[in-house]
Amino acid sequence: MSAKTHTHGTNREKPQKAKDKEKKVVFKSVLDNPFRIRWPSVPINMQNLILAQIISLLEDLSTYNRVRSDESRKRKREAHTEQTARKKRKTEKEATASNLESDAMDAEANPPPENDAPGSSSSTKLPNAHPPAPRIQKHLVVGINAVTKRLEYQIQKARHTVTVSTTPPSVPLTDLPLPSIKYLFVCRADVDPPILIDHLPHLVASYNSAKPSDPIKLVPLPKGAEFTLAECLSVRRVAAFAFDSEMNDLSTLAPLVESIESLTASWLVPIPTSAPVIPTHIKQVRTSAPTNMKAAKEERNTGRANAKKKRKEKKKGQAQTEADAMV
Repeated sequence: MSAKTHTHGTNREKPQKAKDKEKKVVFKSVLDNPFRIRWPSVPINMQNLILAQIISLLEDLSTYNRVRSDESRKRKREAHTEQTARKKRKTEKEATASNLESDAMDAEANPPPENDAPGSSSSTKLPNAHPPAPRIQKHLVVGINAVTKRLEYQIQKARHTVTVSTTPPSVPLTDLPLPSIKYLFVCRADVDPPILIDHLPHLVASYNSAKPSDPIKLVPLPKGAEFTLAECLSVRRVAAFAFDSEMNDLSTLAPLVESIESLTASWLVPIPTSAPVIPTHIKQVRTSAPTNMKAAKEERNTGRANAKKKRKEKKKGQAQTEADAMV
């Protein structure tokens, strides 16, 4: 078993001084958290192949979102042009009108044709302009927050609840059950900081341990996948997204994803008769130590004594100043 080594710097690290360069590198062994779930190991070529299949599945949705985005921008431009023209007409009318009552009567009798034309054209174009939404849109869960909420919902439904009270709940559950997540894809290489997605393997393993017959597959995607998927979905970022279990058009993607190992939490699975003992996880922390420990200790004690002496002198000076001020 290879030890896990952390060699990155810390936020508290200060620039090295001349005397600090004399320190030697040492490794300190510390106990790591035993309740940890590792990300599944997926080769890069497999990740690229899975990403290509996902892009082909999202092709119709990409076209649909692009058309909607273009129409939205067009409507905003038309609304801005109409608003500018309306303000211009209002300004000209106020500048040239000599009688407010006659202007109001003229406006009611002869309404400007520009007000009705855009409304009528948009009302006739809107039903035909929007293409039908692709079916895949109903089976997508996009975003870290949405995926986390769905996973927590599934874990809660998979647990066996024990009711202590004999009285029935006052508020019945009337919400419709949501389809469960089947495949979860995470742009792990593009997420910074990675702590934003560190909880996803634990949630997936918790659900798989509670319901091993229908596990969730967690798939990390290669670097650059977030930008590619964001263009397909017409959003700014896509750190994580999932397909639910009701998605049927996965004949080309399913064989690739099913070959990836399923995550489980061994401490949540019922203990069998011959349960293996989980080995202790020990990690190595790379740090530094003085070459001459005795000299470093004496220097540290001298520095503390000097600092203590300076504090006493400062307090004595403040007391003397206050006494002179009272006199």
